[in-house]
Amino acid sequence: MGLPSDPHYFDAVIGSGWASGREAVLLRDVLYPSAIAVNALRMDATGLGKVLGQQALGSVVTGIHRRVLSRSDLVLAVGPELACDARKLILEARSGADPLIHEPIPGVTVASSAPGFAWSGGKFDLLMLCRAEDRNKGVLDVALAVRDLRSRGPNGRLTTVFRHDRRPYNRPWALRLM
Repeated sequence: MGLPSDPHYFDAVIGSGWASGREAVLLRDVLYPSAIAVNALRMDATGLGKVLGQQALGSVVTGIHRRVLSRSDLVLAVGPELACDARKLILEARSGADPLIHEPIPGVTVASSAPGFAWSGGKFDLLMLCRAEDRNKGVLDVALAVRDLRSRGPNGRLTTVFRHDRRPYNRPWALRLM
């Protein structure tokens, strides 16, 4: 895969729930044990399965979410309802300490300067597993956040490993990342 062999290289391994969350937790466990595993919960898979008439698939994805979130150190749950769902899934898994749940609120403008912002560490290195061509997966947002933090002093780096979606697409924003 071409990733660094130093087990302390990455500070965080970031996945996306059922899509790449299992891999993020596995990479943290096997290759980067000092890193934290971060995963996102972006949908109610059970509810979506019901709406689509695919309850079995919704149950499978919910089970994956349950296992992945309970083994993560930090969960990003988009909005209050998904934060509640994340807590419920983690409680159902009953696997040790509860991860922290961060609840970004959709539509809230991020401040350009955080009051009292201070970074005590010298560097940070993030590994993100994603479908980079899908803007909803957050790789652009993470890249912009890393750029913002770097402008304030910390030496940060984002490494992405992504599965290429072979469907034709025209996404000019993806080209600007290169």
